[in-house]
Amino acid sequence: MKVLKNQTFVEADGENLPFEDKEFDYVICSHVLEHVENPEKFLAEQFRVAKRGYMETPSLLGEALYARESHKWIIQEFNDVFYLVDKKKINFQYGYDMVELLQGYLPTNSIGYKILERTHPNMFTNRIEWVGDFKYEVSPEDPELLKYFNGPWKKDWANEFFPSKTKLQELKDSARAFYEIFISVLRSRGYK
Repeated sequence: MKVLKNQTFVEADGENLPFEDKEFDYVICSHVLEHVENPEKFLAEQFRVAKRGYMETPSLLGEALYARESHKWIIQEFNDVFYLVDKKKINFQYGYDMVELLQGYLPTNSIGYKILERTHPNMFTNRIEWVGDFKYEVSPEDPELLKYFNGPWKKDWANEFFPSKTKLQELKDSARAFYEIFISVLRSRGYK
């Protein structure tokens, strides 16, 4: 990691941060929450030290596709609440490891995959920008919620998490994503 002259590197326990209340205007926490031992304490520290922030984690589908043994929690946002389910308590089964294909090869070699990532950004990740805090529940016990984490999914559940779009909207979103990818490739090759 490179630390610039005007920066200070601080190594700290995320559940006991060495900062004052609201010391930061904005914090970014990307792909950390799924690893922590005590999510309540970790989130309380995020909310304590910052006025606002951004949190990103793998979603339920993201965890199923890109499973990592270092992830303690499966996290899914549903109805504006982050639900954290302990993988051990639901006997999460690791399948065939396709992480390199899904996170390495496809994002750099497949336009179709890049379009999917852009048109359905919350399919593989949970993302939330928050002010003050956000709603979450650790180890929910509601069987109606836990059904999504246990066993095979039913076809009609997808609309609850990924609302369907009209064919026209899907086409517009795909065309916009293709255009963004095309411009990005041109810029990466030195064209403006």
